[in-house]
Amino acid sequence: MTLSQLYDERLQNYIETLTSATLQGEADVEVLAATYNIPLNEAQELAEIVCELDEMFSEVEPSLAFRQQLHAQLVGKPRAGLLSRWHRLPARVRIAATVALLIAMLILGRRRFVRQLRGTVATLRHTSRDASEATPIIP
Repeated sequence: MTLSQLYDERLQNYIETLTSATLQGEADVEVLAATYNIPLNEAQELAEIVCELDEMFSEVEPSLAFRQQLHAQLVGKPRAGLLSRWHRLPARVRIAATVALLIAMLILGRRRFVRQLRGTVATLRHTSRDASEATPIIP
């Protein structure tokens, strides 16, 4: 390793330790600079930057909807709704299921219509027979 790489590594370790200490409220720049063999003026400049960043960034609480969506994605629990299940099906399966449902509805509707039609025809025959028997035909 070259000297610049060693210095960069010490500087990164210093910044990491300084950041952790700042977040915990225990930052002592002089002790940390001596520990990592960093010049004091450079260590103080970095400490000021870390403190400014700490003040600028505030903790943000994510919304409930975001947390629920993230939880569902990470845990992988599928939603139990019928529409979500339907949308997960392949397109060919959805088309076939739609066609099957339409045919079933047509068959059931046709049966009901035929039953009603037969009932209506029988009622008309019965009514016309009663009417013809009740009404005398005048010659």
